[in-house]
Amino acid sequence: GGIGKTTIAKRMYNLIQHKFEHSGFLANVRETSQRLNGLDEIQKKLLLAILKRTHEVSNFHEGIEVIKKTAFGRKKVLLVLDDVDNVQQLEALAIDRDSFAPGSRIIITTRDKSSLKILELGENEIYGPEKLDKDGSLELFSWHAFKEDHPPEDHLDLSRQIGRYAGGLPLALEVLGSYFRGKSIPQWKSAIVKLRKIPDDDVRGKLNISLKISFDSLSEQLKKLFLDTACFFVGIGRDFTVKILEGYDIFADNEIRKLADRCLIKYDCHDQIVMHDRTE
Repeated sequence: GGIGKTTIAKRMYNLIQHKFEHSGFLANVRETSQRLNGLDEIQKKLLLAILKRTHEVSNFHEGIEVIKKTAFGRKKVLLVLDDVDNVQQLEALAIDRDSFAPGSRIIITTRDKSSLKILELGENEIYGPEKLDKDGSLELFSWHAFKEDHPPEDHLDLSRQIGRYAGGLPLALEVLGSYFRGKSIPQWKSAIVKLRKIPDDDVRGKLNISLKISFDSLSEQLKKLFLDTACFFVGIGRDFTVKILEGYDIFADNEIRKLADRCLIKYDCHDQIVMHDRTE
C-alpha cells in the first residue's frame, strides 16, 4: 500500500469522466465489505453512484439483478472500484465482461491480482504502478511542502533527502510534505534523523514513520479527532460528520480541514471521508 493506486485511479476518473453517460467511483470496497451487510452496502453505493439516486433492494441476490438491469444495461459506463480484495466483491456488483455496453470502462485497484481471476484479464489489461523516481518524488513533495513544483534553493538539499528516504511512495511524500510546510530547518533535520533509521527496502516502515511524524505533531484535540474519525466516520459524508461533531462543541469544519491539509484524511468524489488503510 501507499504506492499511489487510488491516486492514479482518481486522476484517470477525473480525466475521462465526461466521456461517459454514467460514472461512479466506489472507494474502500474491501473495508466496506467487511462490515455487517457490507456487500449490500456496496451494491447500494454503486446504484447511487451510477443512477444518482437511492435504490432499495431486499437482499443480496436481488441487488445483483437490479444492478444488471438498471445500472448497466445499454449505458456507456465508467466505474472505478477502489481496493478490491476478493472475487465475492466483484460478484456482488455483477462485474463481468458481459454486463457492460460497448465503450464502458471499469478500473479496479487491488493488491491481489488473484481477486480479478473471474474477469480473465490479459496482461495488457493489468497495470502495476511503480514508485516515483527522484525527480517525481521531489516534485510531489514540493507541491505539498511549498505549494509549487520545486523547493526554494535553501531547502533543496533537505527536500532531496526526504524524497530519497520516502522511498518514492506517494502517500509518504504527501504526508511528509504537508507536515514540513512552514516548519523550521531544525525541525526538518530532526525528522530526517528518524527517516534515516528505516532501511531502504522497508516500505511499511517508511509509511509508518511518515505517518507517525505527522500524527505526533498534532494537538491533543486533533489527535482525538483523528482517532474518532478513523473509528466512526470513514465512508461518512463530510457535512454529516461536521454536524455530529459540532454537537460536542468542536469547531469541526475547521479541525477536519486541518487533518485533510496534512493528508491524513481525504474525500472521495461523493464528499465522503476516506483514509488510507495505513492511517487507520
